[in-house]
Order: sequence, then structure tokens, then C-alpha cells
Amino acid sequence: MFWLAAGVLFATGLGGTIPTPLSVLWQAQLHFSNGVLTAIFAIYAAGTLGGLVVLGRLSDAIGRRPVLSIAIASALASTAVFLTVPTRLPDYTPGDSCR
Repeated sequence: MFWLAAGVLFATGLGGTIPTPLSVLWQAQLHFSNGVLTAIFAIYAAGTLGGLVVLGRLSDAIGRRPVLSIAIASALASTAVFLTVPTRLPDYTPGDSCR
């Protein structure tokens, strides 16, 4: 059970941080401005803050395990979106807010 928990923690941590340095590379590839890059990071911050507030209160109401399942599903959805990022910019921000 320890290794499963460690693997989930590692995968979600990796999935949440890998796109950050890649954003600059995607900026060059997709030809979007510094303002768009800043907006993407702002969406990431807003999604993180919103997730902490909502899921923190939800975990008090329904328990930690169901909320952990929601968080893992969100991380998987975000990773799936990021796997297709280089194709179109509008797909980037939904994945960013799921991180």
C-alpha cells in the first residue's frame, strides 16, 4: 500500500510540475505572446486555489478517500489534456486549471 500511495503522489506531483517549464517551449511552438503565457500561469494559480478551497471543505464533509479519488481523476484528466497540448492553444487552459 505504501508504494501505491508513493506512486500516486509522485505521478500527481510530476504531472502538476512538468508543464510549467514546457510552457515556454509551447509558447515558441504555438506562437503565443507573453501575455497569454502569463494568463496561463494565472489560470493555473486560480485553479489550484479553487481546488484547495473546494476540495478541502468537501473532504471535511464526505471524507478524505473520496476526495482523493476526485483529485486523482482530476490529475489524470489534466495529464490527458497536456498530452495533446501542442496541437491547439485553447486546449491548454482547461488542462491548466485541472492541475
